[in-house]
Amino acid sequence: MNVPEEQTFWLLGGTPIRNIDDLAKALKKMSQETFAFHVNDERNDFATWVETATKDKALATLIRTTKEKQRMAAIVQRRAEELTQPETKEPTIVRTKNITKLALKNISKEHIVHTPHKTQLGLYHQPPKAEIYLHETNKSHHSSALIISHLVLGIVVGVALAALVLAFQNI
Repeated sequence: MNVPEEQTFWLLGGTPIRNIDDLAKALKKMSQETFAFHVNDERNDFATWVETATKDKALATLIRTTKEKQRMAAIVQRRAEELTQPETKEPTIVRTKNITKLALKNISKEHIVHTPHKTQLGLYHQPPKAEIYLHETNKSHHSSALIISHLVLGIVVGVALAALVLAFQNI
């Protein structure tokens, strides 16, 4: 989508940039001198334009992280492709190792949650957000910290019982 005419970005040399796709193409073709004029220690004209004219703050933040033309071109190209591709209904995949409360936006039947254990999945939908609660149903798998704490507790109880037996024998 093009920005309003008054927000067109003009490269050194007179090439207009009206959208993210134009910027991606221009970055691939522009000379290092033109790039260095717009991106240097004092400024990053591309990041400023993206943030103010296109309102794509995430992209502006990403391109502020580099002063390399090829890397910036790749970042902008990837974003341009994201904007031109039709939305797909691919599921959101969430992976977790523990029993976890997950809060996700825009939950639908296509969303999948993967865990290393068998889980019971409860989906509670209340606009504008949905929450997923995962409850472990297979109790045979314990974390190593839990096993160690049980062993230590067993040792402490065993020592306490041995001390009591010895104390009663001396009476």
